[in-house]
Amino acid sequence: MKLPWAILCCLSLVFLSFSDSTIRTDPTIEIAFLGDVMLGRSVAQAHTSGDWASALAEIKPELNAADLAIANLESPMTSAPLVRQAYDLRAPQAGVQAFTSAGIDLLSLANNHALDCGPEGLEDTRSALQANHLTPVGPLPQAARLLVNHHSLSMIALDDVSAAMDVDQAAAAVRDARQSSNWVVVFIHWGAEYSPGPSPRQVTIARRLAGAGADLIIGHHPHVLQPGEWIDNPGGNHRTFVAYSLGNALFDQPTPPDARRGVLLSVRLGPGGVAGITPVPFTIDWSRGRIQKASPAETVAILHRLALPN
Repeated sequence: MKLPWAILCCLSLVFLSFSDSTIRTDPTIEIAFLGDVMLGRSVAQAHTSGDWASALAEIKPELNAADLAIANLESPMTSAPLVRQAYDLRAPQAGVQAFTSAGIDLLSLANNHALDCGPEGLEDTRSALQANHLTPVGPLPQAARLLVNHHSLSMIALDDVSAAMDVDQAAAAVRDARQSSNWVVVFIHWGAEYSPGPSPRQVTIARRLAGAGADLIIGHHPHVLQPGEWIDNPGGNHRTFVAYSLGNALFDQPTPPDARRGVLLSVRLGPGGVAGITPVPFTIDWSRGRIQKASPAETVAILHRLALPN
């Protein structure tokens, strides 16, 4: 069970403590990952009554069972005017209740919508999250150092969509984090929208970051699911798992049908890196602004697209 956490800031690293009342001697943690979340437009209209708790309620048990839960936030939580982008994805700050009620801990702001409303909108978003004990990660490519059940985890949020990121810099950040962490996780915005598979650039970046020491690479931005794979690193003593895209977690895109399919990916990290992967398929009821458990037929389609390797 998650309990309140403390934050300490030191230079470019953010130190967080997520712990329970039981001191674990084995370095094992569970992280729940979600893809793109957008709380504006039709999603916001569906929750004008204030019933934000229903948005992610279907997967609340799985989110609460994890030691840490993270999603990618695509909607600036601000009333500041738009300064870029053709789409107005701004969301009311009351929407944070969708996260707090479901058990989300961290939100990535490393994406192509973080600065839709300029620095003012970004600061409004960060403030809204922090005021509700939610931790923003990014958009700067610096490691967030977390203590989870008394073990060290570095989370690095990256964006390769707003502009082509400096892959050398990103790999260096992973190598630095590797020196002082039990695990290094990369949460990355990349790829082409609606593409069923990773681009050559995604594959190249994944291999560079894996070679630098990332245990786990989780992607988002395409709005549809893309497959996962294992990357074997030189020496044979370290494998990296990559999920190229988790698709949408909550969005108001009725088409294509694949944009209404998503997955919560629960990953167990142990002494040797990734020790277990559990997918929880769901679909998006965009007209009601909430997700729902996938039917048997949808589950088959989702798991087929995710194509988790053994």
